[in-house]
Amino acid sequence: MYILIKTLFLVVLSLFSVSLSSAATSTTVDTEADIKLLVSVKENAGTTVDFGVIYVEPSTSGTVTLTPSGSISANGNIQLGGGHRVAEFTFSGDVGSTVNISLQNTPLQKVGGTGSLSANYIASTYAMVLDGSGAGFARVGGSLIIQPNTTVGVYSGSLTLTANY
Repeated sequence: MYILIKTLFLVVLSLFSVSLSSAATSTTVDTEADIKLLVSVKENAGTTVDFGVIYVEPSTSGTVTLTPSGSISANGNIQLGGGHRVAEFTFSGDVGSTVNISLQNTPLQKVGGTGSLSANYIASTYAMVLDGSGAGFARVGGSLIIQPNTTVGVYSGSLTLTANY
């Protein structure tokens, strides 16, 4: 009888263990993904920030300002000779995306020699919301600072435009 009770106890215990180990529960959660287009920036063909021809006397100092709309002016004893233009950029991405623009001011270096000119770039907008077709547009001009005794010659540089979205 002792062996029978012990065997029944082990059978009941193993059934209890099996039922505990096979217990499970589950739940369902929602998942989602929000896929967006990267905002792309493209410089429109044939455009660049170009201050054009600038005439100065050796002791002249002043500023040449090229507005994003394309008008140009100078102060000091500086005369302008034409040939100026602004850079144009097209942005594309998701409709309604907000794009913030920043410009890095870098000096223009004299081509084939020493010397530099300080340039401060100016955008037509620094924040935009992409329109119903997912497009935006900005122009960039700038101010060029002329110091006394600036070396005559061609000056060149680069403009870095960063679009944050």
